[in-house]
Amino acid sequence: MPSDLRLVAPAASAWAVTALTLTASPAHRALLPIAALAAAATALLLLAVTGLYRRAATTVAAALLTASAATFTTLLHTADLHRGPIPALSRPTAPPLPASDPNQSVLTSPSVPTAPSGPTSPSASNESSTSAESPNPTEHPIPSPDLTVDLTITGDPKPHSSRTRGTAPTQPLLTIRATVDRVELPTPVRTSTPVTLMVRSQEAAAWQPLLPSTRVRTTVRVLPTDPRAGAAASTNTAALLLARTPPQQLAPPNFAQRLAGTLRAGLRRASDHLPADTRGLLPGLVVGDTSRLPDDLAEAFRATDLGHLTAVSGANLAIILTVLIGSSTSSGSRPTLGQSSPTDPFSSFPPHDPNQPRPPISGHATPPSHRQPEQAPDSPFAPTVNLASTTTHHAPTPTPTSPPTPTPPLIPTAAPGRTPAPATELPRRSGLAGFLGLSLRTTALLGTAFTLAFVTICRPDPSVLRAAATGLIGLLALATGRPRRALTALSAAVLTLVLLDPALSRSYGFLLSALATTGLLTLGPPWQAALLARRWPHHLASAVAATAAAQALCAPVTVLLAPRVSLVAIPCNVLAEAAVAPATLLGFATLAVAPFSPVAARVLADLAALPTAWLTAVARRGAALPGAQLDLPAGIFGAALLAVATVALVWSTRPLSPGNRVLLRAFLSHRDASSRPSPNSRSSASSPPHTGPRSHRHPASRPHPHPPSRRRIRLAPVALITTATSVLVAVLLRPPLLTRIATGWPPAGWRLVMCDVGQGDMTVLPVAALDGASSDAAVVIDAGPDPRAADTCLRSLGVSRVPLVILSHFHADHAEGLPGVLRGRTVGALQVTAPEGPVGEQARVQGWATAAHVPVVRAAQGEHRSAGKELSWEVLWPEAHPTGVATGANNASVTLLATVGPPADPLRLALLGDLEAPAQAALRGSVRPPSVDVLKVAHHGSASQDWELAADLNPRLALISCGEGNTYGHPSSQTLDHLRALGATVLRTDRAGDIAVLGGSSTLRAATHPHRHLAGAPARSPPMPRPSRPTPRPQHPHGSPPRPRPPDVAL
Repeated sequence: MPSDLRLVAPAASAWAVTALTLTASPAHRALLPIAALAAAATALLLLAVTGLYRRAATTVAAALLTASAATFTTLLHTADLHRGPIPALSRPTAPPLPASDPNQSVLTSPSVPTAPSGPTSPSASNESSTSAESPNPTEHPIPSPDLTVDLTITGDPKPHSSRTRGTAPTQPLLTIRATVDRVELPTPVRTSTPVTLMVRSQEAAAWQPLLPSTRVRTTVRVLPTDPRAGAAASTNTAALLLARTPPQQLAPPNFAQRLAGTLRAGLRRASDHLPADTRGLLPGLVVGDTSRLPDDLAEAFRATDLGHLTAVSGANLAIILTVLIGSSTSSGSRPTLGQSSPTDPFSSFPPHDPNQPRPPISGHATPPSHRQPEQAPDSPFAPTVNLASTTTHHAPTPTPTSPPTPTPPLIPTAAPGRTPAPATELPRRSGLAGFLGLSLRTTALLGTAFTLAFVTICRPDPSVLRAAATGLIGLLALATGRPRRALTALSAAVLTLVLLDPALSRSYGFLLSALATTGLLTLGPPWQAALLARRWPHHLASAVAATAAAQALCAPVTVLLAPRVSLVAIPCNVLAEAAVAPATLLGFATLAVAPFSPVAARVLADLAALPTAWLTAVARRGAALPGAQLDLPAGIFGAALLAVATVALVWSTRPLSPGNRVLLRAFLSHRDASSRPSPNSRSSASSPPHTGPRSHRHPASRPHPHPPSRRRIRLAPVALITTATSVLVAVLLRPPLLTRIATGWPPAGWRLVMCDVGQGDMTVLPVAALDGASSDAAVVIDAGPDPRAADTCLRSLGVSRVPLVILSHFHADHAEGLPGVLRGRTVGALQVTAPEGPVGEQARVQGWATAAHVPVVRAAQGEHRSAGKELSWEVLWPEAHPTGVATGANNASVTLLATVGPPADPLRLALLGDLEAPAQAALRGSVRPPSVDVLKVAHHGSASQDWELAADLNPRLALISCGEGNTYGHPSSQTLDHLRALGATVLRTDRAGDIAVLGGSSTLRAATHPHRHLAGAPARSPPMPRPSRPTPRPQHPHGSPPRPRPPDVAL
């Protein structure tokens, strides 16, 4: 049946206008009502159009009317975002009120109020004393008063785990959606302002148990918004508040929220005994509670495009409604993707065949006198099915040679004197409703009640709201006996939700949910039919088509969030599909039983853990595959590139029209005719005549069953598939030799690579084989802040074995990338420093090592180690009991003096970790290190350096690892000036990308791989000659001629 697209244009126009209205400036907002009235007037004029253009004019008029309605509803819904005392205090230009405590520090807000990452501070005291090196989110922070407010909680408290920013993770905190009902200024003021409340970890215990609809009183501080965030910083919150006191409950939550909270808590208790991965995923899969989901597992689900399984989506509701209502098909038929989609609840309703009568409501026929009259065919909202005559607009057109086939009536009857016609087989109902014999109206009412309960328990997230609205519209069609229109239901759901909650128009979750459902409804059925025509198994064809259809429309949007595309998404989703329904059903059974029988709930949770463990295994194994993700350009360009590729793919897989098939046959026939000899040729003249029956013809005269030209044509797809498969395997496996030929990276003979991992450190030293040849092993010093960046760097270098990982100290910018190093590699051991620094980071590192079965050892000053034939190093720091050095993670950094390369021409390296100036001075006094060729500058090039130690090391090449645009001012301009004054060439990862050092002491040179910032082949510098060393070297050699140094690497 052709798709009904009448509501697509109104839904799209309402969505677009709402999104634009939310981000309009105050001046433009004043003009929007006038534009909306003009659009409505234009729509009324278009409705008067008659004749040939009536349908097009009506469609445009509907789009204009919905756009006008969207404008007014958005202005009304967002009025609370701009009025009242709270929004006024959050503006940077607002006059500050006297603070209640003048000794309290001034707070600033993050640049995006809706996603705060928490306050951060550099870990070193020396660092914080330099204004250029401390984070400065706003130019001019404005002090804010402490206010006493009454709040109504509207969302669950969401914990934000430690994420890397600078040298340490941000402070854990809670964010809570709430509405301010009352403010004391000092007189009470009634208001209704939606806000986001931030709660520090010290007060989180008092806020964590609060449920939505709870009313509390607390003291807050209004954080000023960053003016650089723009109008699009937030579309559903007026201000960011920081809680200053514990909450004082004024009213308990309502009954529905108390019941939902009891069920959610029971599910958490029932799964407490499960392994960490399963314990974290099961509540997320069932009710969207991801508070216990491990960060590395969440990253694995994102890398394999299985992220929809870590939160509640439309698939959960579809599975439950399918159990309740069933997937109705005629007996002996098999449902297609359009009839029983696993990710959309509306697709589980009974299908409607235009050539079959629609089942009567409640199992009884509708008398002709009570049937609805037929609407005018010209109306764009007229139903496709004519209820008066039960004929359809999509019935086959009768031909002159055959009489028109009458459509069977709703109740088969026999004309006088004729034999009654056999009754037409109605769709067979299944599920609990069909098993219990419930009527359609009763089934629809039960489905509606369950859908509302589902939204309450799982919380009204964007994807949940989209699925619920679509399901409710489908249930309405089920109750009224209307035909199924999945795309119409989706359009109506989008239109309704955007008008009721304008913030959804700028929600990535809502957009991805709508696009995925659209892909399932539009691309899924033809792709499934194409696979079935090639004799694919039905369930495999359905899973592949559904996954590919959803990925095709969602991928260009996900590139805007993360500039990469998963190459293992389709196989991982296909493997995971079989476990989603059992895990969901068993999880909901655990949810329902937990309040009554904890023992039975634990048993059900154990059963649900089996498919859930399969899902975690698929995610982890898929993310660990070589080449699991393909990097794309960030921003609009990457999204446009992937969108063009998607359109090309959809266009290439479209079915041929009858006219194109005729042209293709004519083209093939012409080629076959041109390849055969002409009738007048000698060969044909000498051949015997073709007379008599076919079996008595001469063998030479019989046509070949497969002409040569046709065989060549059939070999072309085989060659194309073979070539595409080879390219895909090469992209996935990325053999080092092939990668080096294609990209020029890594350069042959590299001795050190400093990876560009952002604001962090990661250095790789190759381990040569015993015969001196290169191998796939390397020693990794630090892992950076991002597991994916660490994994990508090692894959580009072809490193699959890591005999030793050395973490210089327990700061997030050096340790958080450890899961990326451990992913898919054989790691011999992990060496760490003294237990200084954040305790939480130490526990995380220990947990990752334990999960990967990697032993952890402690570094000791003076120890000597070697790996392979050409790599050795000595631990210079930390001392067991340093004197005169402040304690802290930075000053406990493992400091190495390494030698790489053959003994005839070795390369000497000094890696200082994040040592501050006092620790560097203590190191110089206790060890007196020799001169080196390459220096890894301490602490990302901060200003806290001991320049006497740098003069003793006398490096020719100084490497600085820092993040582009970091807020700490790294590297310090003072540090750069000192290094250049010492005659060293300075290379920085924020400008050069990955940096490789080649050659030895006499042939030192460097190469860069600017994949993050610039395009093109790796740039190389000329050899760096070793000049004579002046003794002693002055710290500021203004009076002596400077040592000649090579030019910087050309970027």
